[in-house]
Amino acid sequence: MLSRLLKQTCRILTPTKTANGFGTATDNWANPGTQERPCRLQLVGGAESDDNRDLSIGQWKLFLPPAAVVSEHDRVEVEDKVLEVVSVYPVHSPRGLHHYEVALTTFSGGVPSA
Repeated sequence: MLSRLLKQTCRILTPTKTANGFGTATDNWANPGTQERPCRLQLVGGAESDDNRDLSIGQWKLFLPPAAVVSEHDRVEVEDKVLEVVSVYPVHSPRGLHHYEVALTTFSGGVPSA
């Protein structure tokens, strides 16, 4: 039943980690790992800045099958949109993991470069 709802395809982009000299690693987006998954992307809401900046923020929800591997460090590309993963919610049924609901954000039509 879930597969009939997931009519889009997305690429989950996972950054590589680069040592930063402070004993931790930073996300490197130059050559991310990717996986393609069926999905469903829905706009949840949005806002525009009212402090003289040309900034718009979009809030989205993405539905993914249980086989997807996604975390809050990833980005997702659907059609021509690249979205920042904010949070990942596993949704369970009595049989186990049913699907993931992923909260996503866009800024001014894209993702801040990092």
